[in-house]
Amino acid sequence: MPEEAFQNSQLVIECFHSEGLTLTGAAAANLSYMSQFILLATACGRTIAHGQQSAVEQTYGDPLQSFMDRHEWLDTLLSQRLQAISPISRPRDPLFFFSHMMAQCTILKLYKVLQCNFSSVNDPDSKMLLEYRQRAIAAADKIVGYAGHLDQFNLFKVHPFTPFTIYLCADFFLSNINIDPVFEIHYLEMTQVLCDLASMNQLAEYCTDLLTSESTASEFRPWKTEKTDAIDIMDTVPLLEMDDCQFSTEDIQAFEAFASSLN
Repeated sequence: MPEEAFQNSQLVIECFHSEGLTLTGAAAANLSYMSQFILLATACGRTIAHGQQSAVEQTYGDPLQSFMDRHEWLDTLLSQRLQAISPISRPRDPLFFFSHMMAQCTILKLYKVLQCNFSSVNDPDSKMLLEYRQRAIAAADKIVGYAGHLDQFNLFKVHPFTPFTIYLCADFFLSNINIDPVFEIHYLEMTQVLCDLASMNQLAEYCTDLLTSESTASEFRPWKTEKTDAIDIMDTVPLLEMDDCQFSTEDIQAFEAFASSLN
């Protein structure tokens, strides 16, 4: 059951929301599952607001120190929530499953906000940004793993905001497509998950359209690398043989010219 006490009409006394945000250690771990989810959702929502506020601050030239103070506070809050939340021990609970996906997408959002502001914060090769990048890569890999288990749920049971977490993950892979060749594969996997959810979820349909426009703007093509590799091989072969057929250098040059016209 997703919340045993609630389902069995058992009264559970919890702390106030503001107090829960400050709890750490055993006190935070002893909170009910639903309370932990609410606090985690708060961390995610405030991270999104943090990104919006930082964009306004950049426009009006507000001090960067306020941005960094807020960013570090959110990072600490998220770390506390990740330590308190239970590991996935009941994958059949859609809400429990979604809470873990939301936690990882919050890490992605923190990295993206920092990345957008880092040109004015410090050196792009700063240790802090590289550390956040590694955390974001690990978080994205976890979301890919979680997304692979979504087919265990009936589409009606998948949390309606799940496409948002999938979108943030796919957007991360698209934005950092040059870091690792496997990112392209993961990006295509995430877009396929969104397409599968789109039949029953309007948010998934919207996220799919958004990714399509973003990939078009970045000129991302899944077959681009394969096409380039094929042309590079031909550049090094003066004569190709296939069974009893031979292709002259002129034939190869004509094909290369045709292939180049597709770029």
